[in-house]
Amino acid sequence: MGLIEDYIISLVNLQGIIQKDMVIKIYNRQNDDKIKNISLTEMKVDNQKLDEEYLTQNKIEAVDDYFVHYVVNETKYLKN
Repeated sequence: MGLIEDYIISLVNLQGIIQKDMVIKIYNRQNDDKIKNISLTEMKVDNQKLDEEYLTQNKIEAVDDYFVHYVVNETKYLKN
């Protein structure tokens, strides 16, 4: 677990869902060590692997370009 995972969990707990670029923007605004990219297909921040188990334990899933709390993901709002 790292600081970026804590940011993701906190932001999703506040919003229920957050776009990956917004995570980058908020994180970079508050930290000296900047991040450039989050790949949800590879679950990496720049070239560092995200702790998927930690995110899963906190009920966070990756859906398209978003981090989503599993309860929100199960609702009709994200269904096509």
